[in-house]
Amino acid sequence: MGGVPGALIIGSNLRAIGIARSLGRRGVETWLLYRSGEDHSARASRYVRRAIRAPDGDSGSQRDELLAMAARHRLEGWTLFPTDDEPAAMIAHEHEPLATCFSFTSPGWDVFRYAYRKRLTHIVAERIGIPYPWTRYPRTLLEVAELECPFPAVLKPDVKPEPNRFTLDKAWRANDRGSLLAAWNEAARLVGPSAVTLQELIPGGGEAQYSFAALCQNGVALATLVARRSRQYPRDFGHSWWRPSRPRR
Repeated sequence: MGGVPGALIIGSNLRAIGIARSLGRRGVETWLLYRSGEDHSARASRYVRRAIRAPDGDSGSQRDELLAMAARHRLEGWTLFPTDDEPAAMIAHEHEPLATCFSFTSPGWDVFRYAYRKRLTHIVAERIGIPYPWTRYPRTLLEVAELECPFPAVLKPDVKPEPNRFTLDKAWRANDRGSLLAAWNEAARLVGPSAVTLQELIPGGGEAQYSFAALCQNGVALATLVARRSRQYPRDFGHSWWRPSRPRR
C-alpha cells in the first residue's frame, strides 16, 4: 500500500470511533484492530477502511505480528493509536523494534509506566506536590484489617492486564470494615495482592469528576482537553471500556 501513511487503531471502543472519525474526515486512511469482547460499533464506522483481529499473546508476540502485518499490507510509516492501557503498554515496551516501521502517539515505557501503574502515578504526584486521595497498598488480609482506613473506601486494580470482574468494574466500594475485608480478599484472588490499591472515596458524583488530556512535545502541551463526567455508567465509577451483556461467539 503506497501513498500517504494511514492510521492503525488498536481497540474497537468508543475512543476508537472518535479517532476514526477525526482522521477519516481529514482523508487519512484508517484501519482498526479489534479484540474479543469489545464493542463492535467502531468496526461499522464508514471511516474504518478495514478491520482485522488484533494480535494476542505477550508483548513480544504482538510486536512480531504487528511487524508481519505491516510487511504483508505495506503499512510502513503508519501511526499506531492504542485506545486503552494494555495496547499502549505493549507499544511502550516494544517502542524500539516497532519504530522501524511505525510512528507513535504514545510514549515509551520510561514515560508511560508512570501512567500505567497507579502507585507510580502517586509517587510523581507526591514529588511535585499534587494532592491525591489517602492511598495504601496492603499485601495481606491482616494488613487490611489493621489499617486505620477512612470509610467509605474504594478498591482499585493497580493494573488491568486481564479482564475479570474486578478489572472490568474498575473499582469496588466498601462502606465498612467487613465489606472491605471481603472485597479485598476477592480482589486479591482475581489480580494478586500486590495489584490491589486501597483508597478513600472522594465525595461527589460524575458532576464533580474531571478528566484532562494533553498532546505534549518535549514537555510542552500543544493541545489540551478538559471534560466533566456529567454522565457515566455505572454512576459511581463508570466502566473504562465497553462491557458486553452476553458472551460473544
